Amino acid sequence: MQQPPTVRRRPKHSRHVLSYWSLEIATVLAAILLLAAIIGLLSYYDGRYMPDWPFQINLNSAIAFLTTFLRAAIVAAVAEIIGQTKWTWFTERTRPLHHLQTFDSASRSVLGSLRLIAVVLWNYSFTSAGLLGVAAAMVTIASLAVGPLTQQAIKTTSCLQLMSRARSAIPVANYVPGTSSYYRVSVGLYELEVDMKSTMIQGITDPDGGQESSTGATCNTGNCAWPDYGTGITHASIGLCSACIDATDFVSAPDMGGNLTLPDEGAFINFSPGGQNMWMGYSNLSAYEHLFSDDFAKQAAVSVSNFSILATSTSPCTKDDTTGQLTCPHRISQSNNSYYQGLGDYVAATCILYPCMKEFWARYENNEFTEKLVSTQVAIPNTAETTDYTLFYNYTAVKSPCVLDDGTCLDFDSLSSSSSSSRRDMKEDASVPNACLYKMDGIFFYAVSNFLSNTLFSGSCIYDSEQSGHLDCGDAWWLTPLWVDMNATFSTIDAAIGDFSRAVTNKFRRTGAGPNLLLGEQVTQPEVYGTVYETSTCTYFDRKWMSLSIILVALCAVLLAWIAINNYRDPEQPVWKGSVLPLLFFGLHEPGSSSSSSSSPSSSNADAKQAYLQPSVVERVPDRPERISTASFRRENGRAAPELDKIQDEAGRMWVRFHGGTDPGFVHLEAMEKRNP
Repeated sequence: MQQPPTVRRRPKHSRHVLSYWSLEIATVLAAILLLAAIIGLLSYYDGRYMPDWPFQINLNSAIAFLTTFLRAAIVAAVAEIIGQTKWTWFTERTRPLHHLQTFDSASRSVLGSLRLIAVVLWNYSFTSAGLLGVAAAMVTIASLAVGPLTQQAIKTTSCLQLMSRARSAIPVANYVPGTSSYYRVSVGLYELEVDMKSTMIQGITDPDGGQESSTGATCNTGNCAWPDYGTGITHASIGLCSACIDATDFVSAPDMGGNLTLPDEGAFINFSPGGQNMWMGYSNLSAYEHLFSDDFAKQAAVSVSNFSILATSTSPCTKDDTTGQLTCPHRISQSNNSYYQGLGDYVAATCILYPCMKEFWARYENNEFTEKLVSTQVAIPNTAETTDYTLFYNYTAVKSPCVLDDGTCLDFDSLSSSSSSSRRDMKEDASVPNACLYKMDGIFFYAVSNFLSNTLFSGSCIYDSEQSGHLDCGDAWWLTPLWVDMNATFSTIDAAIGDFSRAVTNKFRRTGAGPNLLLGEQVTQPEVYGTVYETSTCTYFDRKWMSLSIILVALCAVLLAWIAINNYRDPEQPVWKGSVLPLLFFGLHEPGSSSSSSSSPSSSNADAKQAYLQPSVVERVPDRPERISTASFRRENGRAAPELDKIQDEAGRMWVRFHGGTDPGFVHLEAMEKRNP
């Protein structure tokens, strides 16, 4: 029984269909790698400093370089896809011959791509070749935006870059006095150095001006940070703290002489002309004890100075907008004289100053130093450092948690575990590294107390209308700002004393000593060191701008797969892509002509035939060489037209010259040589 003939796909075509597109596949893979390199490079430097590469190459230029090759890869692949599509375009149906030029232009330029889209839309040719050509042309046009949009993905912003050799430091003091100390004037009597007294006076008169308002922090670049080890505290220092309570309710009613008094010795004011309008002096605090909170009681127990202030003030009064008359809550005189009506009221406060450890958080940013007081701790008498023959105790506070220079973190549960070679016992059952102790010397404490109580916060001030609004405090002239032009309140007094304690603390920090200063050693300024940053340029990867590049590469891969599948399914369709050689070899057939009708060439045609090449139309001109004007490959033994590589091989063996004139064409030089030996 005879078997029916089987139709077999040409093995060579099906086996090597991918090899026909190997260069384009490699081009698309290169585009994918370039796209991955661009995205990877931008992702790596996202949020990082702008790289410092040799030859002044920056990130933008590197991305521009990669983007140029990316677009070249996309356009190269798409150009061959369009070139192959033009052959399919004419296979589907009869088309105007000028469409061949349209497709060829589309594979070479953006303008040609626009023309191709217009041709397809105008002819409603939404066939496979038409859609493929339009898609490839749109990729070519859109590829123009790959470079600019990729550059848009690179954003730059100012950021801080770590500097390893720059200096940042905040002065602190573990122990006072340091360079600003005290001196003995007589038995048991000590005085502060002049510079410390000057700081204290300026702490009242101008706490926000001059050196006293500065901590002395240094930062070379204006951007520095100090570690807080998760505690929210970057540094600590021995200092002076303050606390006040409102004593206005303790002011007595005016007596027969018009005096308003506090339960402190010598504390009175009088609204009479030329009377005492402000008093400030020592207070033993006994009259105010029932107002003490637990914290205030602990602070008062180690107070370096207790004082009260009583001052005339118009702040408690309300003013009638029509008459301008003041209505005040307290009676200021027993007299019914109209002089005293609406003259004013009074305010009183009792304050303490005590040694303490202050804990801070600090940062230097954009040339502005910010320091916030986080917490305070009372410094208490330290009997462990005192002998039986000493009359003055050091006042000491323990920092906990405390981070040592080697990174060891100590708290109250692990104080005795430190292996520091320099430490002082605070209790019999615990030892504390000196780095965690903040101390005020006992004699220095006494010298500060003597100056504050007997000189600085002691005085009385008078006022009358002839003084043009100025208060006369005599030798205690520095007290005048506390009156605030007869507008003092408890808040202004409390704030003024707080500013004073801050100014003194800053002085302690600039002149104090470190934790391990030994007797007779030169005082060195202790500092807390931080990290220095400089303003640099950082990159930011705005990923949405890479969408077009990703889409185009993906479309390029899809279009290549589409046309490769079409070639696989139709083995009769050769892969000629954008080459012009098939057009030269195949030429144009007359209507109704076929390969069979042109199969009887003259004997002279055999001289020009090589491999699959057989001229379909050959013209003879007397005394002229043979010229190939049009040619085609015909089937031999049932085989289809050859692929591009065969045509290229054949073209490589042919030597031609273009012949103009009335009948232009390419002259086949081999035939000419045979004709003219």
